[in-house]
Amino acid sequence: MRMPVVACLTLFVVSGPWCTGSDHTIASDADMLADSLLVGQWRGEGDTSGMLITIARAPSPGSRDYAVTVRLGDGRVTHDVLAVTRIGDALFGDLYPAKSEEDASVWNTIAVHLILRAEQSPDRIVVRYMDPTWLQQYLKAHPGAISTVEVGDWIVFTDSTAAVRAFLLKTLHEDSAYVSQSAAILRVHCKKGRPCPPPLRH
Repeated sequence: MRMPVVACLTLFVVSGPWCTGSDHTIASDADMLADSLLVGQWRGEGDTSGMLITIARAPSPGSRDYAVTVRLGDGRVTHDVLAVTRIGDALFGDLYPAKSEEDASVWNTIAVHLILRAEQSPDRIVVRYMDPTWLQQYLKAHPGAISTVEVGDWIVFTDSTAAVRAFLLKTLHEDSAYVSQSAAILRVHCKKGRPCPPPLRH
């Protein structure tokens, strides 16, 4: 089994070998946000692989989750669930694998919540992830600040939802906490009221 590295590297086109995740969701039912701006189809800025990301409202009545489908350029597909929440003055995404037999043929995953910090506008989403190198240094300087476990290049929070949210709020404006040089930028491909362009040709 391995962590959902593909979700980190290709779902949001993040170009780096690390991710930070959590054993528990960072978005409880009371904290989830619903925003119609996310709904639509998106492509990574500068991506020429043909990868297409579709974000839709979850089918369950009353749910504020999003269903995320990623279709890679070679036709492989994966399914994830996205919850959106606000911590302080920042928007965060909590992404985790949906249970799908189809995904098992693409890659193996274990259920870890991938933490993403996001900025959005009607036509783009900018996504950043917490830098594990910064996090390691922070935890050395502040032992006991949050419980974690290291899995390869991953750092996974093991504390409760409330404790992780409190930690993210406390470190929200720490310099270098979030990787900016490899921020992923998604550009809208099509959405309601905006027709889809023709498929990419190779």
